[in-house]
Amino acid sequence: AGIGPGAHGRLTLSSGRQATRTHRAPEVWLERVERDGHGEHPRLPIDGETALEEALMMGMRLREGVDLADLARRLGSDPAARLDARAVDRLVAAGLLARSGPRLHATPAGLQRLNAVLAAILA
Repeated sequence: AGIGPGAHGRLTLSSGRQATRTHRAPEVWLERVERDGHGEHPRLPIDGETALEEALMMGMRLREGVDLADLARRLGSDPAARLDARAVDRLVAAGLLARSGPRLHATPAGLQRLNAVLAAILA
């Protein structure tokens, strides 16, 4: 959860994942905290597609990458179905991505170009 003016966060509740954000302007945030007890905008539900994209974008920034089987269990959908398989194969052949069992990760060269790699595989 994000705290303070302009903060963003993610919460997992019994009803599902939700996006949180607070007012950016410190004076508005403080006024809302004093009036309402918090400075949050209304929370927004995160659908499965968005949750999957966020998990891939965050996980691929880690050296170990993402375990696609674990991600499928947690999110209830197959992340491989969301990925462009031809782009993944092309990036593996180019040395920017690597597979290790169910795990997909960026190589050191891929980490340097990760925004472009993610754009290609999530297209």
